[in-house]
Amino acid sequence: MGTQMTKLAPNAVGERIQTYARSSTYEISSMTNMANVAKEMGDKGITIPARQVFSIVDKSSEPGTKDADRVKTIERAAQLVKLGFRPIPHMAARRYRDTAHLKTIVQALLDVGTDGFLLLAGDPRKPVGAFQTAMDLADTGLFDDPRVKTIAFAGHPYGNPNTSRDKTSAELLRKNVYAAAHPETEIFLWTQVCYSPSKFMRWMKRLDQEGNKLPVRPGVMLGDVRAKFAFAHGNFVAARPTHEQIRGYFKMLQIGAAQGIDGIGSLVAPVPTSFISRMARESASDPRICAMHYYSGFGAAAVKHALEVNHKLTAGQFTVSGNALTLRPA
Repeated sequence: MGTQMTKLAPNAVGERIQTYARSSTYEISSMTNMANVAKEMGDKGITIPARQVFSIVDKSSEPGTKDADRVKTIERAAQLVKLGFRPIPHMAARRYRDTAHLKTIVQALLDVGTDGFLLLAGDPRKPVGAFQTAMDLADTGLFDDPRVKTIAFAGHPYGNPNTSRDKTSAELLRKNVYAAAHPETEIFLWTQVCYSPSKFMRWMKRLDQEGNKLPVRPGVMLGDVRAKFAFAHGNFVAARPTHEQIRGYFKMLQIGAAQGIDGIGSLVAPVPTSFISRMARESASDPRICAMHYYSGFGAAAVKHALEVNHKLTAGQFTVSGNALTLRPA
């Protein structure tokens, strides 16, 4: 498929944005009390839809923490299920010692009602056990349990700082083979944050050339430019040696330099409306682009902000001029 931008009439653009936003998903921390978030949203007249998907960052699984601390993610998943939502916990391959270790966590999550997982290689350069990649987790067979309805993998429009392009392409092929062998399971890519629509669509074209058939959910992040770079810094260099921190800072600079004219606005703006509008328009003719994923930076305030913004989008509380999207003030 090419990268020609979809042309829609102004009213059709607005309808497309609403449709696109209705399928949005959100990332939260294992420490975020979603009962409080849901109540505060309700007090503002915003109802979180039933079966809403929230991916859970297992911050308690960072190096140096005890295995028992992962109970926070299990408890958060149980809370989400009780609230009527769908938890999709992050499972970072390089943080698990072996299949038995992984099985303990997976079974505990399934037992509280979890029916989806995000499989990742993880940030550590050196794995604690035998697992190197997300597909190493998938190939254990532990996620073939009939209770598992969704498997998500990561996508990297700017490239993955922890591996090479050739390895990323090879892993993408493995993911597609896995998806073909599991037609009953919903399998897709959640991408890292991108601000340049043209760069994102070029990346999509490259995936197509590499044989990707998996749907893609573009990642977005709200907040000012400082918050966005702090988020990138945390993703790339948290708890790493000094030389890797320096490498992470250079990666941040590369991301900033790579925006191009069409990405600067979304990088700087508190809400990346130009990127959201473009992805919504592209999704009208490109079935690979199926939804939007909000990165929160892990704080409850950011999650609530994302829920409020998405509510405005789904409710049509915005104006469209040409292809430009402007949210109406509260």
